[in-house]
Order: sequence, then C-alpha cells, then structure tokens
Amino acid sequence: FTLGILPNMGGAVRALGMLATGHPPKRYGNCIHFEAGKGWGGRSAGIFLFTEEDAPQSLLDHEHGHSLQNCFYGPLMPLAVNLPSTARYYGRKLLAHYAPHKLKGDYYDAWFEAEASRVGTEFMNRQRSAAQEEMP
Repeated sequence: FTLGILPNMGGAVRALGMLATGHPPKRYGNCIHFEAGKGWGGRSAGIFLFTEEDAPQSLLDHEHGHSLQNCFYGPLMPLAVNLPSTARYYGRKLLAHYAPHKLKGDYYDAWFEAEASRVGTEFMNRQRSAAQEEMP
C-alpha cells in the first residue's frame, strides 16, 4: 500500500466521489469496487476498482490484476503501467473511431495488460477455490 501510494490516493479521491454520488462500495478480492454506467470498461487505482455496471468477471479479474501490479511496482506504477495503459486505452478508442483500418492487434498484447489479466485471474481463481473449499 505505501509504495503504491499515488494510485491509492487517486483512487481514494475517486471513491469519495462515488460515495458522494450514491454509489455503494463492494468488495472484489482484496479491492474496494465501485460500479457506474455502462459500456466503458474499467479502471483501477491502487486498491480501488471502478467498472461499468454488470462488468464481466474477466474485466474484474483484469482490473484486480492492475491492483496487484501496484503492489509489485510500487512507486514505478504510474510510469510503468498507469500512463501507458491509459494512453493505450484512449489511443485505441480514437483509432477505432477515426481510423479503424489502422487498429492492429489485441488490447492485451501489451505486456502490462497481459500481466494484469494473468495475475488477476490467477489470484481470483485461488480466492474462488478457497471459498468453495470452505463451503459445507
């Protein structure tokens, strides 16, 4: 938490905004999760996840993976993952709208996106397995 303080601080500010606008928090894995709107995907900021309403499990796992990356990369997270991920997301959105023929590859081809999906899915699968083992 302390090494990745910048994304957590930004997430805390957004979380306060979500609470102020009547969006109740949920828990997803080790994160605090808020939902709002439809059709936009998701965003993580430290331990805070922000996704569209009714987001698929794969998106939630992916965003949780970014939260885990915050633990791995600490103070490097904004430069190593957050900024490139944001630029990639909006850059691809613009290309899809204005020059779809130039849009190449998959969103998850970038190492930081692939890693977020992999570690988030692995972590959450272990959480789901442990929860099932505890059930009577």
